[in-house]
Amino acid sequence: MIVSSAGLYGTSASTERIKHNIRPYAINKDVLLQLEPVMFNYIESIDEDQNPEYGFIAEDADRLGLYELVGYDKDGLPDYFAYEKLPVFLLQVIKDQEARIKILEGK
Repeated sequence: MIVSSAGLYGTSASTERIKHNIRPYAINKDVLLQLEPVMFNYIESIDEDQNPEYGFIAEDADRLGLYELVGYDKDGLPDYFAYEKLPVFLLQVIKDQEARIKILEGK
């Protein structure tokens, strides 16, 4: 069971036994590759030690239209970046690159 900061509940189960309407899905790879990793510090009330952090900004993903990777708060504002979903879409990028490499290598 997963609870988002907006209080939404979900599951991380992967079995097809609890899913329906299963179909292929592709994110816009060109837009995905526009995401910029950033280094930042959380505000002091969250991290008094001001340790450097690395990641993405939810508002940036929202502006790019990568809504699949953004969690929203109760007011509909970007709240968090859904890191747990990113590998699913990065696999699409890798597969596309592998296909291009095979073509370039004449395989």
